Amino acid sequence: MSKEFLRDQRQKILDSWMYSVQRIDLLIISISGGGIYVALKTLEFIKEHQMYNPIIIKIAGLLFVAAIVLNFSGQYCGLKLHEFDSYVNYYETEETNSRGKSDNSENIKHYNKKVAILDKICSFLNYSCGILMLTGLFLIAWHFVTF
Repeated sequence: MSKEFLRDQRQKILDSWMYSVQRIDLLIISISGGGIYVALKTLEFIKEHQMYNPIIIKIAGLLFVAAIVLNFSGQYCGLKLHEFDSYVNYYETEETNSRGKSDNSENIKHYNKKVAILDKICSFLNYSCGILMLTGLFLIAWHFVTF
């Protein structure tokens, strides 16, 4: 692989990371934040009118909070993943020794292992916060439909 290709690849990695950060996570945070607001306002209304036990609303609110916490955890995980991925890219672009071999193969293996592990963790966190958000939305919607 040429250095030019690897540099272009690094830029694509950074661009992809920025796109992910700006779109999906913003959506999850916004919807979950709105869900927390709706849950709190609904709980306030229920308390003022001394109505039924609002357990579904409380669970939905907690799911939205958990989605936000997992999203922030996933953001940190993604930050570290891309940091380690950029290290791999850096070591791959380093000069080779006089025999044509890179002295950085151990560093590349080390960071590739970290990237693989963090990729799995980030995927799990991203899917989990999405599922929590959707479950919270379902519970809120179910409550208002059956209210």
